[in-house]
Amino acid sequence: MHKLRVGLITDSVDVPKYVQQFVIWASKQESIDVSHLIVVNKVDEDHRENAPKRDHKWKSFPRRLVEFVERSLLERYNNGIHADHFEQCDISALIPHKIDVSLGTHAECIGRPGEIVSAELRDQNIDLFIAFDGCDLPPGIEDSSRLGTIRLRLSDTHATRECPSGFWECFHGCAKTGFVIERLNASAELLVIGYVTTQFFYSLNQAFLARRASERLKYLLQDIGELGRLPPAEPKLPYSGPLNEAPSIFVWLVYGIKLASRLLGWALSKLLGMQMRWSVLVIPEDWRDATLYEGMVIRVEPGRFLADPFLVSEAGKTYCFVEDFSSKENKAKISVFEVGPGYYREHGPCLVEPFHLSFPFVFRFEEDVYMIPESCAARQIRLYRCKKFPCEWELDTILIDDLSAADSMLFHHNSRWWLLTNIDRSGLNDCGGELHLYYSDSPKATRWNSHPKNPIVFDPGHARNGGCVHDQNGRLYRVAQAQGFDLYGHHTSVFEITELTEESYKEELVTEIRPGFKKSALGTHHMSALHGLTVVDFVEKVPLASHQSRFALPRLWQRPDRAVRAERPDCLY
Repeated sequence: MHKLRVGLITDSVDVPKYVQQFVIWASKQESIDVSHLIVVNKVDEDHRENAPKRDHKWKSFPRRLVEFVERSLLERYNNGIHADHFEQCDISALIPHKIDVSLGTHAECIGRPGEIVSAELRDQNIDLFIAFDGCDLPPGIEDSSRLGTIRLRLSDTHATRECPSGFWECFHGCAKTGFVIERLNASAELLVIGYVTTQFFYSLNQAFLARRASERLKYLLQDIGELGRLPPAEPKLPYSGPLNEAPSIFVWLVYGIKLASRLLGWALSKLLGMQMRWSVLVIPEDWRDATLYEGMVIRVEPGRFLADPFLVSEAGKTYCFVEDFSSKENKAKISVFEVGPGYYREHGPCLVEPFHLSFPFVFRFEEDVYMIPESCAARQIRLYRCKKFPCEWELDTILIDDLSAADSMLFHHNSRWWLLTNIDRSGLNDCGGELHLYYSDSPKATRWNSHPKNPIVFDPGHARNGGCVHDQNGRLYRVAQAQGFDLYGHHTSVFEITELTEESYKEELVTEIRPGFKKSALGTHHMSALHGLTVVDFVEKVPLASHQSRFALPRLWQRPDRAVRAERPDCLY
């Protein structure tokens, strides 16, 4: 098999940590050979030894102060997974051939002129050059390899000038931060446009963006190695945003105040014992006709919350399977309620494991009822079969093992079984940014074919699954979660799957569901509908001790198997 021969272009042998990790990954791939390191040296007038010295340290002081504070935050965040973000790592020992290239005209420039090196590289049989963000390119390098040169740019727009990646999105509190992988030619073709969830402080956002974007570059490189060519370019669209320039001293000071405010708000929430609490709402109408504010809340005792509702019918009744989270145990099990217009009945837990369970996707196959709950903590996609409906289940098949996957949905379409799942290959505990598609001949298969378009979505705005709906006309809809700035589950979007084959996948936006149906709701991230009933979930910030919103009416306590019936749906206000 022909190895994809790759040359890496940097401005130094010392590179950011994410670049080093990419090189280490590539060196372990049987189909990829990173054979050349091209180090571009550029010395301009302001950096020559004899140039007059200009003291700009005072101008960079606010940025250096912010980054000093945020370094300590990185060491404490998520067990220090990004603590080494600002480190520079020497990669010269990882790549066999190193070439210094000069872009300057002064004696301080190291290496040979770029035009000469680019001409010589054409004889090295290099398939592809890869450049990373912020690196200048030698003249003519675009045509020095078989497939040309691509660059990972940690910004989704050209309207950026000397701006630290990930800063402005965090400054403005944007829901997501973008990146692109572009082919460097006359038209600057965009091969990949991707997004990640914006993190709540700038250095974390930059580190998260770099790691997730490099993961997408790995997918692209594997595809290029298999196909032997670059993928088609993405269509270009007009840019209507502002010009993002380097932050001024004033902007850094404002950002420092914003950061302090965010940290203070987080500390006060902890001090006051506030927690995000999810609840489930039942609406006695089909999802297209549903008026959400008229729905009935399924109420449970303090210390529990319900989310991820899925509906299934059995013997003329409708049942709602939910994630049932316990604050005391700090994990969830799957519970089931019988639901109908104006009432619900709790049947209690139906599936309990030593690890966290959620997203109980339920479906029928032949004569049995099956469930695929999220079991990301076990690094498996598990299929359970119902022994006695609705509360007795047993493990039937491990569909995929040793995989960090969340919110999986399985359905039959055009003589195939299709598995939609959200995967985290970055090790960052982030399953909200990538949607993957697999197919097989059986829902119990243990070998699944990966779709050639994977990941079919790389965008936290609509990648993560939030439910699946079949309507009466046989149309298939995917409910997708949209993440907010520092908020998991801001709203949902409903997409109609318009094309689903072994070679293609297309979906079109139908509508969005936002949390305006309840005054205290901050977000919603799930919907299921069946036989004239619709269920959604929503989140509030409430005191941990009571888990009861100050906007909620007094609770109606009930024991398992005891129904709660209302003459009219509970008012949400």
